[in-house]
Amino acid sequence: MIDQIKTRKLNADEAAKGLRLSTQAGWNQTISEWNLILNDPASICLCAELDNQVIATAAAIHYSPEFTWVAMVLTDSNFRNRGIGTQLLSNLFDSIGNQHDIKLDATSMGQRVYRQFGFMEEYKIIRFMHSSLAPDFRQNKNIKMASGQDYSYLIQSDKTRFGADRSGFFKWMQIHFSRYTYLITENDEINGFIMGREGKNYVHLGPLIATSITYATKLVEYTLSLHHAQPVIMDVPEYNKELISWLESKGFSRQREFIRMYKNKKENAASLPHHYLIAGPEFG
Repeated sequence: MIDQIKTRKLNADEAAKGLRLSTQAGWNQTISEWNLILNDPASICLCAELDNQVIATAAAIHYSPEFTWVAMVLTDSNFRNRGIGTQLLSNLFDSIGNQHDIKLDATSMGQRVYRQFGFMEEYKIIRFMHSSLAPDFRQNKNIKMASGQDYSYLIQSDKTRFGADRSGFFKWMQIHFSRYTYLITENDEINGFIMGREGKNYVHLGPLIATSITYATKLVEYTLSLHHAQPVIMDVPEYNKELISWLESKGFSRQREFIRMYKNKKENAASLPHHYLIAGPEFG
């Protein structure tokens, strides 16, 4: 059967085939997220196909010529533990080459696979979830919804913390989910921002960058007070212990964990404490 599996590029008009796998796995992706990746000319998504059915995927999002994010690594539940995903990753990494700074967020099961390809652990990420938030509007005159002219600041601030230019992702967020993007200011100085998007199962808040835990919690609290109709998830790097304690005090529970891994170069740790929420394993 393995000999009959074909590896090829997943085309821009095949987002539904990827969505089938992420939905089967219980992931939060929507067709819009798949379209964002598949329609990006700089990025690539490979798939394994058997009898005209896509049974595995693996994507490389090229945020810049030197930085690649690996995502959407999925295998149909009926074909797992047969080496299909590992072979697909091997093909993907061959296409990326060794000149890139490559990063990803792995599950504990995937962690063992990525080690085989030379990846190393950087830090743990904890996903927090709350299923039933009560409306509790907290007015804050220092928080406002981001306008179009603010997004250049958001992109540059994120580039400094994340290590790559994610303009395409931010522009997609601006088009589809601007109502989840807020800035907090004091004395005419921007002290942080938060973004969010609606997924298949949850509202996913992140990224969140702020100059202090006080600004970070105010942004989260304000956003939750406005968007409470759906269950909410947030992915928190483990070094943000104050934010973790605050979320747990608000009734958020730990849902799952990821391990950020890297190959070829490690992120500048000095910038990390200001990065309170990541965008999710899909986008880094």
